[in-house]
Amino acid sequence: AAAAAAAVRRVPEAPALFSGGGAGSPSQWLAVHWWGRAALVLAQRDGAVSVSSIGSSGLRELLGERPESFPPLPLLSAPRGDPPSFFVLTREAHAVAACEGEGEPRRRVEAWELHSLRRTTPEALFKRKVDLGEYGDALTWARAYGFCADGVRQAQWRESEVSRVAISDYLSKVASLRWVLAEAASRIPSEPDALAALLDHGVERCDAALCAAAAEDATTAQVGAGSKGGGVDLSGRDIAAWRRRLLRYRKRLRVWRAIAVAEAEASGGGGGDARLDTAAHSTFRDAHLTAAAASLAQSGRYAALAVLLRAHAAPAAPRRDCGWVLDAVAEVAEVADPADYAPLVTCALEQVLRTGDGGDEAGAETEGLRGLAMSPAVERALSRGGEAAAAAEEEAEAEEVAAERARTGGGGSGRIAYAGRVGACAWLCARVRQIEARSGLLDHAITLAEIGSESVAVFDGSGDGEGGGDLSRLLGRLRQLEPLVYELGAATSLQEFEGMSAADRLQLLLDLGEQQAADAERSSADAVDAYAEVLRARIWPSLARETQPAALLRDAAVAACARGPVDGTARAAAGAAGAD
Repeated sequence: AAAAAAAVRRVPEAPALFSGGGAGSPSQWLAVHWWGRAALVLAQRDGAVSVSSIGSSGLRELLGERPESFPPLPLLSAPRGDPPSFFVLTREAHAVAACEGEGEPRRRVEAWELHSLRRTTPEALFKRKVDLGEYGDALTWARAYGFCADGVRQAQWRESEVSRVAISDYLSKVASLRWVLAEAASRIPSEPDALAALLDHGVERCDAALCAAAAEDATTAQVGAGSKGGGVDLSGRDIAAWRRRLLRYRKRLRVWRAIAVAEAEASGGGGGDARLDTAAHSTFRDAHLTAAAASLAQSGRYAALAVLLRAHAAPAAPRRDCGWVLDAVAEVAEVADPADYAPLVTCALEQVLRTGDGGDEAGAETEGLRGLAMSPAVERALSRGGEAAAAAEEEAEAEEVAAERARTGGGGSGRIAYAGRVGACAWLCARVRQIEARSGLLDHAITLAEIGSESVAVFDGSGDGEGGGDLSRLLGRLRQLEPLVYELGAATSLQEFEGMSAADRLQLLLDLGEQQAADAERSSADAVDAYAEVLRARIWPSLARETQPAALLRDAAVAACARGPVDGTARAAAGAAGAD
């Protein structure tokens, strides 16, 4: 410090060629260095340091309107490097009170600072100010040189929590539409209200850009602040794609909130708005609708699946392919009792039945997925945003569903697009057989067939509780097989049973009945009477579902007699056949 002070005192007076620099005056020149071929670095006693170009009219300041200001008596190094830079060493003296008693004199403390000045461009300096968080200075430079201030607003947005205030103060002032939409589609705050505001802002920016493009009758929408940064060109198609994505995200957020309310109510808890699990919500909103529904079905979250299906009911488009609804229900585990998710099956079938010939007129008495009962709290969560927003979101997601099903060729049990009565019955038959084949639970298959058959019958207006055609025949065969499995102990599958001829099914019944009679003989003196009782109580109810049960049983009795001596079993069969 002492050596530096001595060096300052040895600074010579200003050369004669500089006018107005009297010795000891504030404007006395202390240092002069070359800055390139036609510029000088000049330092004054009062601390002013300037870089000035030499021209015919004299010196012109290159650092702006005025020189850089430092404390008095600065020390400068010679410029070096390419681009050139130099150092400025400054000293300031501060008076501080003594630590010991009040009467002690104040002491002086010297503070030394080393500054670096270098050649740069306005753009580079602007970026450096942004990187250092000196946003006020960066905005000043942007205004002075006509820069786009997006870099400042983007940095401020990244440092802020997502909120309506941050959206208004920072994001709304970013000119680059592409950047704004990317932020709106990627950031997921934990507060649902903040995410809703962010998505709303993204949709509003898209709408404004599309309106501007339409007004200008141009093929591209010019968005941004021009050629000096921040501006981008987005085609109308690109903007529309961003808009569909944000609308889908917005609807998925509403569904997520409604699911949280429904599951909280189902568990006995409150129906308050839950904070978002950002990772789980990101997966949920990016999943295709069919995949999201399948995931809920596979995990047994029936309340959540009901909300998802209810949110995507489409009464305004009766002919829209609703096969994805049945695809979702088909993802429920085969070991689950269909009675536990019967409302899902009924309303899904109604929705698909409405898509057949006749549209809404054919199913005027049904509500489809809108028939899924929701609590008032869940309905409020689903209706956030109003009807106009819901209509835009529905249309956007319908386009994605249609595109996905076209790409994959449909989905579900039969990998076909189910629609109308024929499609609903085809799905039911396939799913019933699938449940029995995969789980071996014949009672679950029967339950699903009965639920579906009743739904089809109600839709038809028959009121008899059974749909016709293949579904009715399948239900009859299931009910015929039921006593064989659960009462007579048959190990026959539905596929095997359906593949048998009527005579083979009767023979199976007789064989099982004979075994039952043998078991009953131990407690009865008459084996024939025991077999006849089994025949009437067990075999005949199942046999009665055949087309001509009496004729089948009579033929079986005749065939048994023809094969050999008429034993008690044959006589019992013949007697029962004759009696019936």
